[in-house]
Amino acid sequence: MLYSRITYSVRLDSVCSETFNSLIGILAGDPASPQLWNLYMSDFDPPSHVADITLSGISIANTEQADDMALFSTDALAVQGKMNYVYKWGAKKFLQIHKVKTVGMAYHLKPSQPLPIITLAGTPLSWVSTYTYVGVTFSNIGKNIFAKHYDEKSRKARCVAGATLGLESYIGVVPPKQGKQLYMARIDPHLTFGCEVVIDVQNSGLKQLQNVQHTYIRRMLRLNPRSMRAILHTETGIMPIAYRRVLLALKYLIYLTSLPNNHYARCALQEAINLSENSAQSWYTELVQAIEKLQERAKINVTLPVLSGQMSNQEILDLIKAIEHMCDAYLQVLIDKSPKTELLRGRLERDDKGNYIVKTMHFRHYLYVKIPRHWMALTGLLLSDNILAMEQLRRATRNRPRYPQHLRICRLCKNDIEDPIHALFVCIGSEQLISLRKQFIKDLISKASYLKTSQCMANPKELFECIYADKRLVETLARYAFRMLKIFNAVPLFLPDLPDHLSDTDAENSSDESD
Repeated sequence: MLYSRITYSVRLDSVCSETFNSLIGILAGDPASPQLWNLYMSDFDPPSHVADITLSGISIANTEQADDMALFSTDALAVQGKMNYVYKWGAKKFLQIHKVKTVGMAYHLKPSQPLPIITLAGTPLSWVSTYTYVGVTFSNIGKNIFAKHYDEKSRKARCVAGATLGLESYIGVVPPKQGKQLYMARIDPHLTFGCEVVIDVQNSGLKQLQNVQHTYIRRMLRLNPRSMRAILHTETGIMPIAYRRVLLALKYLIYLTSLPNNHYARCALQEAINLSENSAQSWYTELVQAIEKLQERAKINVTLPVLSGQMSNQEILDLIKAIEHMCDAYLQVLIDKSPKTELLRGRLERDDKGNYIVKTMHFRHYLYVKIPRHWMALTGLLLSDNILAMEQLRRATRNRPRYPQHLRICRLCKNDIEDPIHALFVCIGSEQLISLRKQFIKDLISKASYLKTSQCMANPKELFECIYADKRLVETLARYAFRMLKIFNAVPLFLPDLPDHLSDTDAENSSDESD
């Protein structure tokens, strides 16, 4: 180390402790540590070689992240020369090179071509097919060098998600708001790690990350594994991971373009742009392809600015905004088209100025309901994940066929389709339900007197929209939804006889069932 003895004192506000000595060098977290390490490494300069990698004319043969070093070249003799230099330099600096951790990776070798022998102080290095450097896992197996990175990050994200959800066995139900905070703090970092350089050009890797995101949000909202994916984002404000990763990469591009021309990262960007302009694969090419894939998946008529190497930072910002709008439009189309999301259409949310606007992705106010059983009941009604016939008879099970929409009859009154609006405001098949509904209306009027004379009272759908829009009434609505569902759950589903001419296939292909 540079110093054998350093004196420290701990300060809390204006109170300082007595001084004490560190006899083992710089303590972790010391502000002086990075500067002193840079001074320690300032004379590290491995020999260059004509076979070294060049970016925009600048030779880059090594990188260092603190004491993690990477040496690379296109020639085995050049690599051996650098290894010899590292060993001799470390000996002078009293730096011990860990031989077991020092390994080699080779790319683009022919199957019949033997691996070269590279030694460190006479000890041959081991050759590996996968290695993690600065958190990014590289692999020389297959065409995608980042395939193992997706495997590793999705695995870690899945483990963290499982541990987070497992908290409920100790502390009870985690409210959705806190569930989202835990997601952004503990899971999202794994799903987005390295997205600035690892671009999603292959669906297989991206799908692993999407599965973790979808599974966590469904568990957070208490939805079944077959629930619509769009509502996971529209109700929580969590952006689809495919869009989020591309947007972060574009923001990284803005950072790169702001660097001086001799900065290594800026040189790498320019090299990627040059390769792209020559129709060769590069980081820049993959970023363009990832944006094009987002457009293809959206299947909506939207025109995005074309990413080019000559774009200014403002133009890239405009592209980011256009992709955000495309994401909103894509999700909104899914909400507007699906028969499952009738209660989610036409909703307005307040902006920062207090004006009512459409927010496709937003953390909805009904998720703030305090009693878990109540917000779960209301969430299930809104997101088509409940015990009512409209949802339960939507698909076939082992014991019953799938029923078309017009035959999903109310189990209590047997007069109409058993959907949320009917169950909440229309059904008169149960005295208990009628009594519960009267008390519910009374409670509403006591909290929002304008409802007593409002025209919406005559229209069940409009009444629901009025109640939902008033945040003061959401607790009352959620409590009523829970009690109403309890009444329905006590009675078995009504299963009318299916007409002979109506086959399961006909019901399966019914146009009103698409997601």
